[in-house]
Amino acid sequence: MDQYELYCLADPHFYDTLPQSGAPGADFAVTRRPVPEGWAHQPTDTWMYYAPTGEPPLPAQGWKIHVSARVDDAERALAAVWDYCVPRGIAFKFLRGAPVVIMLNSKAASRASSGKLVTIYPRDEGRLELILKELHELLHGVTGPYILSDLRYGEGPLFVRYGGFAERHTLSGAGERVLAVEDGDGRLVPDVRNAIFSVPPWTTLPAFLEPHLAARNAVTTTGLPYQVENVLHFSNGGGVYLARDTRTGERVVLKEARPHAGLDAAGRDAVARLAHERDILARLAGLPAAPALRDYFALGEHRFLVMEFIDGNPLQRRLVQRYPFTRADCDAGEVAEYTGWALATLERVQRAVDSLHERGVVFGDLHPDNILITTDAETGEERVVLIDYEVATLAGEGARAALAHPAFSAPPDRQGVEVDDYAMACLRLGLFAPQCTIMLPLHRTKARHLGTLVSETFPVPSAVIDTAISAIEGDAGDRTGAEGGTAGGDPLAESPLTDASPALAGTAVEIPVPNGFTAESPVLAGSAVDMPVSNGSAAESPVREGFTAGFPVLGGSAAGGPGGEDAMADLPIPGAAPWDELRDAMGRAIAAAATPGRQDRLFPGDIAQFRPGRGLSVAYGAAGVLYALAEAGLPTDPAHHDWLRARAKDPEPGSGLGFYDGLHGVAHVLHRLGHRSDALDLLDVCLREKWEDLEPALSTGLSGLGLNLMHLGAATGETELTRAAHRAVDICAERLGGPEDVPETSGGTNPRAGLMHGASGPALLFLAAHRRTADPALLDLAGTAIRQDLRRCRRAADGSLQVNQGWRLLPYLDEGSVGIGVVLAEYLALREDPELAAELDALRMVARSGFFVQPGLFTGRAGIIAALGAGLRGPDAGDHPDPLIDRQVRGLAWHALPYRGGLAFPGDQLLRLSMDFATGTAGVLFALATVMSGRPVRLPLLPAATPRPVGHEYGKEV
Repeated sequence: MDQYELYCLADPHFYDTLPQSGAPGADFAVTRRPVPEGWAHQPTDTWMYYAPTGEPPLPAQGWKIHVSARVDDAERALAAVWDYCVPRGIAFKFLRGAPVVIMLNSKAASRASSGKLVTIYPRDEGRLELILKELHELLHGVTGPYILSDLRYGEGPLFVRYGGFAERHTLSGAGERVLAVEDGDGRLVPDVRNAIFSVPPWTTLPAFLEPHLAARNAVTTTGLPYQVENVLHFSNGGGVYLARDTRTGERVVLKEARPHAGLDAAGRDAVARLAHERDILARLAGLPAAPALRDYFALGEHRFLVMEFIDGNPLQRRLVQRYPFTRADCDAGEVAEYTGWALATLERVQRAVDSLHERGVVFGDLHPDNILITTDAETGEERVVLIDYEVATLAGEGARAALAHPAFSAPPDRQGVEVDDYAMACLRLGLFAPQCTIMLPLHRTKARHLGTLVSETFPVPSAVIDTAISAIEGDAGDRTGAEGGTAGGDPLAESPLTDASPALAGTAVEIPVPNGFTAESPVLAGSAVDMPVSNGSAAESPVREGFTAGFPVLGGSAAGGPGGEDAMADLPIPGAAPWDELRDAMGRAIAAAATPGRQDRLFPGDIAQFRPGRGLSVAYGAAGVLYALAEAGLPTDPAHHDWLRARAKDPEPGSGLGFYDGLHGVAHVLHRLGHRSDALDLLDVCLREKWEDLEPALSTGLSGLGLNLMHLGAATGETELTRAAHRAVDICAERLGGPEDVPETSGGTNPRAGLMHGASGPALLFLAAHRRTADPALLDLAGTAIRQDLRRCRRAADGSLQVNQGWRLLPYLDEGSVGIGVVLAEYLALREDPELAAELDALRMVARSGFFVQPGLFTGRAGIIAALGAGLRGPDAGDHPDPLIDRQVRGLAWHALPYRGGLAFPGDQLLRLSMDFATGTAGVLFALATVMSGRPVRLPLLPAATPRPVGHEYGKEV
């Protein structure tokens, strides 16, 4: 699963799985039952699987049963399912504990999978009907969220969906490996799991389920006085819709709440929070900083709040549009202009928050997506309106919000208005250092360092920074705390609005919307303006709304962070420290984080390392970390070699074969570390698999395999490897097509562009083959592949060329423009092409951007540095200092953090530290080695580089 929040529960410093936490009471009581005799049991980080061993194999796919239950009913439901299924030999699985249930039913959780506590696997439709009938009686009284992907059986907690039983995979339209089922012709197709029930076209709904489908379709919006015009936002708690009141013509916002879904850390569901928001808005009636309350009604089991529509833009969007360092070049005047706007905006936001406090309300969820900037119709000036009051509290209660954005979520010692004061302080920094305050829970004193960087970058008055740091660090003087707010402890007045109609039990609600609007529509948060395509290096939030703030970390708290309160001040910082100090400090952090006693991973990294085999991989596992250490000139621990070698001898089932995600990359690193025999043994395992069916991608597919086989074939003299490499070249050539045989956008349902997943990977393979054969046809193929990726790029407002995803532009190494630029530079070194040379200049412009939200190699600043080190800076750069490299090295300071006497960096989403190659400290170490070490270090699988003298310490003043 790909929900970072779940992997924050086990450890305060690193992403981790719950089984490693050792926290008592995290799992349900049923997990402590002995495994029945004749049964197999397999635990994972989220699920507990049970299946009888003496029964014939289950079919590969069919109608499965899901049991939904709220947390309070979960133990009872699980006991009933166990007691029913075990004696009857029925395979099942269930979520292992309440923390997992809450996270998978939280506001930010996937709508397609939310609500599923138990999955049961009937052998045929006859048993499907019998199990549903009997369990329906046994589970009477159990309630839970409606499973949107399924059909409900009766009015209880049972649901059904057709899907895979066995774990099989195929490639999606975007070239990604996804779960699969067989269609009517026996072909593997994606096992689609949408937030709406559907029957695959090759099968039919069992007849006994027809009445249940009819009941589901019986509830409609006919008769409501509101016509939906647009989807503004979907969360697991419900949708937000732009609508028109058909009685008055007024445009309004409908906010939906699903029962038992969208849980917060206090266990409240979306319905409870929506009713609370209704009451808060009633209390704030007439306040310019809050939308006016219009109505509240029920439809089926869902509740709807009707609010005034505010025709404005979220502050987050204004930030993305205006932040000067997202552009290739900006001057002092633009920086000063932005600073003036930001300071004026902060004053308006502060006045809006103060006006809430005067009514005795603590907003509780202050962040740029909940702040709308609109224009006052009378004065023409910008006005601030705060939206989303579902976690607001009364100042006199001294309570804390149970949902919050992690970049603005106050630590546990703040209550009442202090929660808003902390968020406001983070906003004062965050408008100048976007998303960086997400890192503060990892080390609170990072705030002071951020303040210094902001002061050095923007002409911000020192009083603004000092006030923010004081509030964040907790020494703001007299705290109003629970006593804040003029309304004190006055209870909420009863709302004059109540449910307009009784709930229709047992039904789900589908809101009809115009064609073209889906759950993937941009999050507009109350605005009718479409999200503009924006620079991926911009201050876009990498974090979902609705992070379950306040849920206890089972492994404890990071508090001041490892290394103590003074660790930040003693840290070697990129841009201030020389290469050897930076290298050694990152090496210390990586070594301190190693866990050789674990079986699944050696070094903590991204959540992707918990997929089968990824803990060994180059991108996310031990191989990539050891590779980075070796390339940077640091010693590697022989015990860590042994860890990798032992697991490479017996790869985990389901391990990928790719270079960055799987076993080919592991073999490459084993050979790099001197373990030739282990590398060849592992390659033998890889070549016995059906590798020819893989996608062309560098990270996961044929181009990465071909390059690795070509390299190791030459290095070892093993001709079988070379022959296999040539076969990979031939297959990629056969599948390539022409320059226009790809869509003009990347990702979504389309194949992705870029170095790791796009046509640039095959282009790199063709170039390597050309170097060995001098065949000009291979250069032709490389040019075609590069043009395919360039077709999926578009120019940003600053003239830079970036990968176009339709709703944003990406500059990054993995799926962005600099990755394409690295390969294009290799191509132009072999063949002159003025047209493509001009495109390379436009791709290079991205490296002039001053800010990137994340520091990592694949999707952050380190990737920009590594691309420059790999030749993106141009063929005439030579060995003299490069101001682009200097700027990017200094920029790493924004994300530098201490860890146990060393220097570390946060991973993707910035919520936890990472030591891996793709997202974390090892990748930053490697990137700096390409430009600072004086060693011939380049990205893996690129042609060898010549050493450069250590003539310049990038980032230091000279």
